[in-house]
Amino acid sequence: MQVGQFIESVKQELKDDLSTAPYGGSVVKAPKVLADIVEAIAAAVYVDCKFDLEKLWKVTRWLFEPIITAETIDEQPVTTLLELCQKHGKVAQFKTWQKGGMTMVNVFVGGEMVGLGSSEQKVIAKLNAARDALGKLVSGAKRQVLITGVCNGSVDEIGELRESKHKLAEQCIGKHWPKPIFNLLFRLEKEGGPAHERKFVCSVQVETKNGTFVTIGDPMSRVKDAENSAAQKMLELLLQL
Repeated sequence: MQVGQFIESVKQELKDDLSTAPYGGSVVKAPKVLADIVEAIAAAVYVDCKFDLEKLWKVTRWLFEPIITAETIDEQPVTTLLELCQKHGKVAQFKTWQKGGMTMVNVFVGGEMVGLGSSEQKVIAKLNAARDALGKLVSGAKRQVLITGVCNGSVDEIGELRESKHKLAEQCIGKHWPKPIFNLLFRLEKEGGPAHERKFVCSVQVETKNGTFVTIGDPMSRVKDAENSAAQKMLELLLQL
């Protein structure tokens, strides 16, 4: 039964556009018994060929096709995403949560959600999320995330942020969600530098019916403003769900 489902899944992939298939192959996990069957067949043929490896390969090669080589393998989405972010001085973060029987993965870059993936398998969900993020960061709606500099907390920017924490709290109350949880992640300051050059970075966690989400705000000169920055990014994230 499991082998049959896996075979049908692979056949469907061959009919579909391969560019839409998840990295690593089928979303249906290959059953262990399938590997045992192939191993048993190869062993039997090997003995029947009087331990001749060349004959074994000629007889069993079709079992292993299509054969992946360095020239034909796709780039690993997670690795590619991390390298892309590193090139632009950014950090990619993966947040995993459950929805029904599915594993959901959100990708955040600079505190902003840029990708979403899902699968019954956690590994495939992460790969799908990374692939989604790459599409948006390279040529999609999130290209500005890679080129936008760190916010310095100017007067105008802070003015727009000040109501974010309050608005987020109101939204959570209205939807009967738990109260948002704010955390001070770290403080940035130059050794021996003046106090007004200190920057604070905060995060906020919101638990919804669809899972728990976390956003990280931009560096700000006051903790309150840093919390508002994180809240603003959370509000933007919730609008996308």
